[in-house]
Amino acid sequence: MNRRPRFVIFVFGLIALATTTGTATGDRQFSYFDSVQQFLNKTNQTSSISRIWTTPDYVVTTTPTSITVTDLSGNNDTTSITQTNAGTDIKFTDSGTRTFSVNGGPVITGHSGDISLSGITSVTFNGANGHDTLTIASAVTGIIGMPSLTVNGGAGNDGVLVKGDVTFVSGAGLDLDIVDDGGPDPDDFITFESGAAVLLSGTGSAVIKATKYVQMDANSRLRTVDGDLTIEAALSDLNVTAPFIGVQLSSAVVEATGSGKVTVKGHGGRAVGSSNIGIQISGTGAKISGGKGPGVKTEVVGKGSLDVANASHGVFVGDLGSIASSGGDVLVTGTGGAGGPTGNFGVFVFGTGIITSGGVGALTVNGNGGSGPHTNYGVTLQLGAAIKSDGGGAVDVTGNGGSGGPGSLSVGVLLAESTITSGGGPVNVTGIGNTNNDGVLMSGSSGATLISSGGGPVKVEGTGAFGILLNSGGGPVKIGSGNNATITLIADKMLLNNGFNTSVDAGTGPVIIRPLTNGRAIDLGGADSATSLGLTDAEFDRVTAGTINVGNALTGAIGVSSNITRSTPTVINIKAGSAIGINTGSIDSAGGNVTATPGVGTSLFVSFGGVDFTTGAASTFKLASGRGLREFISSPTAYTQLNVAGRVDITGAILDFGSGSTATADAAYTIINNDGVDAIIGEFTGLPDEFVITNFLGSGLNAKIDYQGGDGNDCEIKVLANAATYSISGRVLSINGRAIRNGRVTVTGGMLSAPRTAISDKNGFYTVSGLASAGTYTVSVAQRRFSFVPPTRVITLNDNVAAADFVGSTGTNREQ
Repeated sequence: MNRRPRFVIFVFGLIALATTTGTATGDRQFSYFDSVQQFLNKTNQTSSISRIWTTPDYVVTTTPTSITVTDLSGNNDTTSITQTNAGTDIKFTDSGTRTFSVNGGPVITGHSGDISLSGITSVTFNGANGHDTLTIASAVTGIIGMPSLTVNGGAGNDGVLVKGDVTFVSGAGLDLDIVDDGGPDPDDFITFESGAAVLLSGTGSAVIKATKYVQMDANSRLRTVDGDLTIEAALSDLNVTAPFIGVQLSSAVVEATGSGKVTVKGHGGRAVGSSNIGIQISGTGAKISGGKGPGVKTEVVGKGSLDVANASHGVFVGDLGSIASSGGDVLVTGTGGAGGPTGNFGVFVFGTGIITSGGVGALTVNGNGGSGPHTNYGVTLQLGAAIKSDGGGAVDVTGNGGSGGPGSLSVGVLLAESTITSGGGPVNVTGIGNTNNDGVLMSGSSGATLISSGGGPVKVEGTGAFGILLNSGGGPVKIGSGNNATITLIADKMLLNNGFNTSVDAGTGPVIIRPLTNGRAIDLGGADSATSLGLTDAEFDRVTAGTINVGNALTGAIGVSSNITRSTPTVINIKAGSAIGINTGSIDSAGGNVTATPGVGTSLFVSFGGVDFTTGAASTFKLASGRGLREFISSPTAYTQLNVAGRVDITGAILDFGSGSTATADAAYTIINNDGVDAIIGEFTGLPDEFVITNFLGSGLNAKIDYQGGDGNDCEIKVLANAATYSISGRVLSINGRAIRNGRVTVTGGMLSAPRTAISDKNGFYTVSGLASAGTYTVSVAQRRFSFVPPTRVITLNDNVAAADFVGSTGTNREQ
């Protein structure tokens, strides 16, 4: 059906809206007319016509405190919001022929005209269908007066461009969330053009969200003070049309200067290509920085492409870029691209790029490498980059290397001529590689590579082909701590001396070295193996510490396979959950005390020859109380011996002999060879000096322990000569003195390994001979017709004993 154009007529508050569909909506009375003349004829109000115009594309509605702009047409528009007249007014414009109407006023082509901002606290722009681009700007630099601004994009792929200076009144906020407005629309974007400065103050907050990217060009700036600031880009992972960076700051600044929280999250594009980076901060002055105060956090979360793309890092902090806080906590999480063949890092800090926290703010960095076959680092710092806390905040860095085969370099944490440090708080670095790749790899050709603290403890932990690998091609590679704080190294395999310029330096403080896996063995003096953590003497030489602690109560067996020597006095503590064996090597502490603590119920095993521990005359080797010293004796000249050059402390230790040990009469075994003239400190549990050990090693021979044996200060066990033997004899009688025949007499105890028996004869006599002296024996008798009181006698045998008679209390008087 053909219809003539309809009109909107406003006369003294009466709105008549004619449409091609014959319907109308509104909050006033509506009438329908085909022409102005029809309206005049109908109402007879020829002199009352105020205005006549067509339906506008944009309706502007104002209240005393708000301005709302609504797109009615849903075209592909290019519009703008601009502060005018020194910031006192605001103007909405269109680059084409779109029309505007303000509060039902006349339709104006191309703009709304200047609208006063006096008393206005909020401005809302409601887009509609269509691919729209909105520019937000100020006509005059440096003016203040923008109230809270909300932009709703509507369905379609929308873009927002921010130009020039836009300064909000204190407490006003900015809401550029064009993600939640219709859709799904994969190409919504927001760009802060070069030099743009959006400044909020007081508690005013900012929300910037797009389905594609948020881009901040050179010298642009987005600032809040005590209000929170949020940027999110491409979190829905919709766009597959072209490679892009989710959130990109190019010499731009995003910051909260007061107590505001800053949260930035971005995903890289999904198109095949490269550099589909989640978040990139690079160029002079580029910075994401949060505020300070309790609970205030700067959080940056990025993820690389889900599809096939190289160099698709989660978070990239490039040359001259930074992530920081003025005192609050900082949390950075990055995940490398999922489908690219190479170079998809979780968190990548490069050149002079830095991630830092101020004051006492804690700093946490977590990175997960991509799933491609090659070079997918979890966290990597390269060529001068840094992660550090400026104050007393803790630093925690965890990198999980991506998948990859042997030599794929998918390292958990790669530190190359870069640093991870704290101003005084603890530093923890954890690298997770797979069986083909290293956990924590520190490498340098010329510049320094450093993990250290300004005074807090330092812990480096890794899993992989090498859990911890220090590799120097010339530049210093160092794990250190300030103020002699503790350094802890935890890995099932580690290589501390690959190259000539590597070191672990705790000053005079302690260094702890242990396996990651409970029950894993340690080979002191040997190389790493499939079953043990190896620590060679050359690796020990790279460690500077007042104390070195090797293993703990959950560590497997510890063996010394080659000599460990210190060049400066060092306290060495060796602790295991299993046995400790001095096999084919020895330990020389250069004057430091040495303590061996085998696992509960286990022992320290010593070798057949050579010095086991060298501490120096003023220092002591100690076997921990309650732990065993296991010796093995095969002949008078072939037996193990604890050989110490220095002082010896065995207080509360337990002497133990290995299975198969044998004793020889008159032999003397120096089981502890203590050099010098100092006496042994303490005694073995239950074995005081000069104690006689009966039935030594089950030999039937007695032995005596002497702590002043050997050359006067050794521990010696002297096996006594074959002892004289004696007999116990007597009669078995009835109560009236008659003999009892067939009484069974049994002797136990003393040095007997099994009971001895004799049967009384017809006259009641019995004899048990061949009993060793110095033993206490129990003699008992039994006969089926008699009861004896007492039934047993206890005899200490130092000579033959006769008249060990037993009298039956019941039975007959006749001989038995």
